[in-house]
Amino acid sequence: MNLPLGLLYLRQALHEGHIGLRLFCWAGPLVVLAMLACIPLLLGLGRRLRLA
Repeated sequence: MNLPLGLLYLRQALHEGHIGLRLFCWAGPLVVLAMLACIPLLLGLGRRLRLA
């Protein structure tokens, strides 16, 4: 349910001009890469907190 609604909100924001397409073209992939980089960091932090 999250992905279809997110795409709907994104499409509407682009259509109404709340988000510029040029901005989204570089910021969107950057956010995805940052989120992917955080996954191993958060898993490592969780492992350390569980052992302490």
